[in-house]
Amino acid sequence: MLYPLSMSAIGMQASRRTGKKEYESGMITADRYTTSNVIHQYLKFKETQWNEYLNWLFHYEYELLGIPEPSEAIYLRAAPEVSQSLRRSLP
Repeated sequence: MLYPLSMSAIGMQASRRTGKKEYESGMITADRYTTSNVIHQYLKFKETQWNEYLNWLFHYEYELLGIPEPSEAIYLRAAPEVSQSLRRSLP
């Protein structure tokens, strides 16, 4: 089963390889990562498929691609109006 986030995962793997110095330092800060893909993709599946999807995702990204598993994930919550205002202010 191939889910639609493969290109994102492959992009993360490529970034890890090209940013080897930062990767080896032990600290990586990323604005998009496996956990954000979980949230983005979850609602595309029926609730009965969620566990199968998570098992596939974590195996694919962490084991097959070798993307480092995060020790922490921080989610920022903002009202839609705040997000929209910030997006409009970007150049």
